[in-house]
Amino acid sequence: MQISTFSGRVGSMGRPKTMVSRKPVSLPPELSQAVEDFRFANRFKTESDAIRHLIELGLEAAGAKGTKPKGAKR
Repeated sequence: MQISTFSGRVGSMGRPKTMVSRKPVSLPPELSQAVEDFRFANRFKTESDAIRHLIELGLEAAGAKGTKPKGAKR
């Protein structure tokens, strides 16, 4: 007899929820590929991490006030 170790709680081992809001965005294929290339070239663990970093860099470059880039921390 095999005993299952599944607790029944889906996502119970996931990352803690620290994000406050979600922003669904559609991208053209070229931009989506560019994000994917950036992610792997810079060894980001997830696509979301790479997108957040790119947004921070863009806001900093645009001179947006109140932005504090977190550097290359992954």
